Amino acid sequence: MFLKERRDKLMSKIDLNKRLNNPSPSLQPVEQEKRKKEPLQLKEKLPQGNAKMTEEPQPELSSEELDQQLLMEEAARARAERVSQKRRQIIGRIATIVIVVLCVYIVLLIYGALNTEYVYDENGAVVPQIVSLEEIQDLEDFNTLASQYRQARTLYEEVLVVDYRVEAGQEDPLLVAPEYENILDEIEQLSIQLEAISLPSKYNQTLEMLTYWVQNDIAIYCQNRSRAISQNNSEYAANADEYESLMYSDFSLITSNIATIGNSVVGANITDIVEWSPENYVREAVGSVY
Repeated sequence: MFLKERRDKLMSKIDLNKRLNNPSPSLQPVEQEKRKKEPLQLKEKLPQGNAKMTEEPQPELSSEELDQQLLMEEAARARAERVSQKRRQIIGRIATIVIVVLCVYIVLLIYGALNTEYVYDENGAVVPQIVSLEEIQDLEDFNTLASQYRQARTLYEEVLVVDYRVEAGQEDPLLVAPEYENILDEIEQLSIQLEAISLPSKYNQTLEMLTYWVQNDIAIYCQNRSRAISQNNSEYAANADEYESLMYSDFSLITSNIATIGNSVVGANITDIVEWSPENYVREAVGSVY
């Protein structure tokens, strides 16, 4: 009996241990299902945990590294500013060139409009006069001669004014005489200028006459008149009177020749040449007849 009881107790313990180690089949699927779900839940939470773990803090820069970074940024800004300034300078130069070209073009248009001569065509309409290249060159040559003539005429006008002052007797002739010497300096300059001019053959004769008049007629007249007054010499006075007549007649001939040539040159302006005379100038300059 004792042995049987003991065997029954031992068997009951064995059955209890089996139950504890081997759960019932009805509970096993539920536990397995829970075990399967738990890894899934861990996998879903892992990315969040990993994301937090990957967000590592930025390392702090040292003072030297900060200074170097600031220097690099400042250099980049300076370089960008230089590029921008250079671009502005280039644009400014281009704008200046364009403005200058436009101004020159406008000036040429205005000059052309003012200097364009108009004529009547076959229908009576006013049209601009067409000028060829040969006519333009001819006009330039004539203007060169006319310019030298006007400079010589200016010297003549100065002589006429000094003569009038001497003849008027309102000033001491000895104080007026040096004025002739001053005119001689201007005559020498114009003489050198005339010898350096080269013009076509159609202008050579008039140019030679003008050069001779400057170097001889008016030059010798001023020399003799100055000496006659300063030295009170009658011989110099007689020579001055002779060259005064030559100066007058030769210059009148030169004026007539230039006016005649100008009439044949397209676009030449000879109004002041035709209307000028020593008498008219003295009348306008001093209000008296020479």
